[in-house]
Amino acid sequence: GDGKPDATLRFANGVPQRVEEDTNGDGKPDRIVAYHANGQPARVDEDTNGDGKPDLVAEFEADGGKKSEDQDQNGDGKPDARIYYSGGQKVRTEEDSNGDGRIDIVTDWAGDVIVKRRADTDGNGSYDTESTYEKGVERKQVRDANQDGRPDAVVTFDSRGERELEQYD
Repeated sequence: GDGKPDATLRFANGVPQRVEEDTNGDGKPDRIVAYHANGQPARVDEDTNGDGKPDLVAEFEADGGKKSEDQDQNGDGKPDARIYYSGGQKVRTEEDSNGDGRIDIVTDWAGDVIVKRRADTDGNGSYDTESTYEKGVERKQVRDANQDGRPDAVVTFDSRGERELEQYD
């Protein structure tokens, strides 16, 4: 070894409390796991790009099921995606797709299959496009470009996701 710890484990009454790991050998912890009192992981922070900031933060229920996960996908040190779980299944994702610090895409899931997606395509903070899905295939997209509460464009798709009908107002 290099004389630097690759892993530090802390316990209370024989139950893990915290684990710090240096997985890339730079002498700094890049994976930290905090535990619930029952020994199940409560939170995992991972720095995957070596900048010293977590790129992935996962939180867990006391029974071990994942509750949420924050991801820094563009390496700016701030989360730009959050995934919510229920019963171990992904149920919702929220994304900042343009890097402005605001959520602009919200997706609902059922059994890891997309059900609905809402998007703020013009960056004004309001969702102007909503897509609904069947069996993971987009079937309908409604857009309210001028945000008057009425659809300006409706596009329907067949079971393969091919455009079927477009209507514009």
